[in-house]
Amino acid sequence: MNSVLARVRDEYRPSVAFLPISQMVFRYEDGGVNGFCRYIDTTLLGQDFQYTAGPKEAAEWVRLLGVSTVVPYATFTLSPYGTPHELNQFAAALEQNDLEATLLPLRPLDSLELSDLDNSVSAARRRRFLRTWHRSAARVAQLDERLRQYALYRFGRRLLAGAAPSAASHHH
Repeated sequence: MNSVLARVRDEYRPSVAFLPISQMVFRYEDGGVNGFCRYIDTTLLGQDFQYTAGPKEAAEWVRLLGVSTVVPYATFTLSPYGTPHELNQFAAALEQNDLEATLLPLRPLDSLELSDLDNSVSAARRRRFLRTWHRSAARVAQLDERLRQYALYRFGRRLLAGAAPSAASHHH
């Protein structure tokens, strides 16, 4: 992959990269994510293959590509308030490579705007805000996970979830 990325860098000089950071690994015998392996060398059946990059590999790819902005994806976070645990690992790997300034960690359902790429003060502010938002969301998720071991906490969560008005029970 490194030689492919170097070729992309040299021939196309990208400034933005959308890179997977989820490190999905599948077995050949299972056919991968979409069951694509209909005709395969049967000697591979007992082996795994990596479908997407993990956080550390993606950070290396950022270095190889030489991009000024990287937007992580393939995190499979379906909640608009969730943050993938891989994001903080990716941010740490970027920081180890002195590339933390390249990170633009969009939230679920966010969009990339041209103004995010113009190196302005507001673009830098948005990147800092998004990184802080993801760090905070990850800490909240970790705390929630630890507290879920307590029955009283789980009971309180159920009470609060049940107290929220639902669309089905809302009459006009």
